[in-house]
Formats: sequence, C-alpha cells, structure tokens
Amino acid sequence: MGMYTELYLKVLLKPDDNVQAILTYMADPDQNPTVEADFNLEHDFFKTERWRWCMRGSSAYFDSNVKPTFEQVGRYWQLKFSANIKNYGGEWEKMLDWLSPYAVRVDGWYRYEEQDENTPLVLTEQGIHISFERTALKDLKPAPADAVWEEDYKAPPPQTGRRIRGD
Repeated sequence: MGMYTELYLKVLLKPDDNVQAILTYMADPDQNPTVEADFNLEHDFFKTERWRWCMRGSSAYFDSNVKPTFEQVGRYWQLKFSANIKNYGGEWEKMLDWLSPYAVRVDGWYRYEEQDENTPLVLTEQGIHISFERTALKDLKPAPADAVWEEDYKAPPPQTGRRIRGD
C-alpha cells in the first residue's frame, strides 16, 4: 500500500516566466486555467503522474496542510505549501531538483508518515537536498550566505486602507 510522505516547503525563487506560470497553475488550477501546452515541461518532474496536484495532496496521517501560495516578494517569488502524497514516483525529490536552479533561500522538511522527526531541507550550491544523512552532505558546499540581501526579499508594509490627510 505504501506510506505517505509530507513535504513542507517555503522557497524564495529567482524570477522565471515558465516557473511562475507552472507554479501558479499548480497552486490553484481552477483559478489559473493556463493551458499546459504553453509550459516547458521537459524536466523529469513533469513525467510523474501526480505533478499537477502534488502541492495540494493530503491524508489523515498529517494534520498540517498549508494551502499553496505563490506570490511576489520584492524582486523574487515565494512558494509556500505543505502537502503529503504517496511519493512512489519520487515526486518530491524531482520537484526539488526542478526548483533548485531558481532557489535562493529554502526552509522546509520532508517526513514519512511513521517518522517521528522531520528531515530538514538544505540549500547548497548544487541545489535543494533532503538531509537524510548529514554525513552525505559534508562534501557539498553551502549556498553563499549573501545570495540574497535582506532588503531584496522583505515584503512591502501591509496597506491598512486608511489615509492620513495633511493640512
């Protein structure tokens, strides 16, 4: 029968029209009915059966589903979601590989349904990795700490809707 695997991902991405169109579609295909023929779907991730809806998958094994959001933050785009699927086709690993060239910051984890602790995601110069064995990551170089400056990804202040009139 297989086990469910949860992925919580919050990633800041460099702008790319194709990636933006695909993630907007995946986050809410009913609100974003872009024709798939318009996308560049050459990566192995798009050969998996569940790529279209994997960001919205859920089960009774995990209770922390976060509805997918994909929005512009400064000059970057932020994708955030939590979902779980039976990861038979390696969808999560392939999705992380597809997003890796665009990632500038990553926060998140990967977890099997019978696992007590989350396995963290790490961003290195070689891409986004699931940190199963810290020793396996020792030869990978971490992503540069100054890859993104603080002011580049701060969200603008919220608009309150109130206007202050001057005299």
